[in-house]
Amino acid sequence: MTCQSADLNGSVGFQGATQALAGDLALTNHGASPCSLDGSPALHLVDAKGQALAIKEVTPPDAGPGSLVLVHPGQSAYVPLFWRDWCGSRPAVPLQVRASWPGSGGQVTAALFRGAPSDRHPLDLTPVCNAPSAGSTLSVYPFRSTP
Repeated sequence: MTCQSADLNGSVGFQGATQALAGDLALTNHGASPCSLDGSPALHLVDAKGQALAIKEVTPPDAGPGSLVLVHPGQSAYVPLFWRDWCGSRPAVPLQVRASWPGSGGQVTAALFRGAPSDRHPLDLTPVCNAPSAGSTLSVYPFRSTP
């Protein structure tokens, strides 16, 4: 059975990575039954006002094919993320991510944190603007099992 958004809690931790931000979206199953995730989610970064940031979601060339990930109650799956080239004005914080996938029945919303999500430091950074004409991108990898 596909994981339903109502059965998952999300968290995102970002850290600086060569003038960009790298991190993971972790989705933890708080439901009573195992569920599965497949492929990659659709993601939108939004500011404190609920406005979507102008970011193009891309699948990185090294993403490889996704595989079905089984998520047992209390366990998590994750999605590696890489955000580049923010040339817009400073967004209103705190930032959040909204994630959805086919069959999810909705979306999961998670706050973006600097460092580990458990540190609870809201993300107040954006990637460096290196290519204004290219636009900002968010590389989204397929769901992966937590090691």
